[in-house]
Amino acid sequence: MAGVMNCDLHLTDKLAVYAEEVRRGLEIEIVPPCVNRSEATFSVDDGKLVYALGALKNVGVEAMKLIVDARDGKPFSTLFNLARRVDLKRIGKRPLEMLARAGAFDQLDPNRHRVFRSLDALAAYSAAIHEQRSSNQVSLFGDAGDDLPEPRLSPVDDWLPAEPWTAGNQGRVAERTDTEEGEHRLREGVEFENEIITVTVTTSETSVGQSTEIGESNDVTGLSEMDLTTVITSEV
Repeated sequence: MAGVMNCDLHLTDKLAVYAEEVRRGLEIEIVPPCVNRSEATFSVDDGKLVYALGALKNVGVEAMKLIVDARDGKPFSTLFNLARRVDLKRIGKRPLEMLARAGAFDQLDPNRHRVFRSLDALAAYSAAIHEQRSSNQVSLFGDAGDDLPEPRLSPVDDWLPAEPWTAGNQGRVAERTDTEEGEHRLREGVEFENEIITVTVTTSETSVGQSTEIGESNDVTGLSEMDLTTVITSEV
């Protein structure tokens, strides 16, 4: 089945169907995307299907191979260790954001919001290290770049719980509005035209992970205490 899914690596609708068949029909466990376990494509480990990093929306397979090659059998220990071993600038900001939203960095830091907000600092740190290495600069403290101070991660709370990662929704990843301003505007009831969003609320009247379309006539002012996210892949 891993081979079949690799043939349709960029077709998220099909991947969701395949994944559901793997879990329910074949009763095989699926390992969520993880920078320490996943390959760039679908693979099998100890009888489990390991979800491919390259199968995430807007994440290229070639970029994910850079992470897998840098890992080289030795798991990353921290986000800073990842930044030192992988040139994050070559990965690109958009793929890194998608990895953070999908929980691919959870083993390194379970606070996805903090990881997401710290990506710029981590990418700059990574770029400085790899630039030193490429210029053959020598550090008094070891390898090139080892003397660079680690950046401070954003001091933010984690996002509210969203829809659980299951075989039925692993082909799609929930993403927040791109800016804090966008989140604020939506929370204040400012209307967004023709956007599909996923909301997670704490009230009993609305179910977790409910999807709704906001048009010109809709008012979201009443949706308080919620986690507003944008669906970035097609509905399953």
